[in-house]
Amino acid sequence: MRRSAVQPSGRDFGLRSRVRPRQDSRDDERLARWIARVDGDMGVGSTIQVVFTSTWTGHLRIEACDAPRHLLLTTEPGTDDEGQIEAWLTEEGAKTRLVVEERGLPMTHLPFHASGWRVHLEDLGRSLGVAGPVHPEGWSSEAGAPGWQRRWEELTPTYQQAEIG
Repeated sequence: MRRSAVQPSGRDFGLRSRVRPRQDSRDDERLARWIARVDGDMGVGSTIQVVFTSTWTGHLRIEACDAPRHLLLTTEPGTDDEGQIEAWLTEEGAKTRLVVEERGLPMTHLPFHASGWRVHLEDLGRSLGVAGPVHPEGWSSEAGAPGWQRRWEELTPTYQQAEIG
């Protein structure tokens, strides 16, 4: 499953500084503004714990990072649910394209993840225009960000009706 977004050039969507040995909390704060809370050393080869605004909670191993152009993560490494999330940033004239691909999902999960990634990308777009977090009300592994949840519930039926293949 692949999703993309285009934003004004020069935006690194946070990939530039996120994956490296932790030097301060700014990287975590940037992620928490739009997609997830992160705990752990964010260096290549490290495994981190994340809680997404969607409630997905688990471990991610950082497989590769060519900041700010490419990031490869393994979800739930070493388990039956292992998958991968890969992101690329490409300059396109005056804009930058972000492509996110998630692999290893059962076909029955695709509509739910597709609508979820769309909401995450919409949140990213909003985060570029505001000074604080997109979901100031917070979220946890038990309860997603209310705004994220509402938008996901609104989009999911459309993705469930889409033909896969």
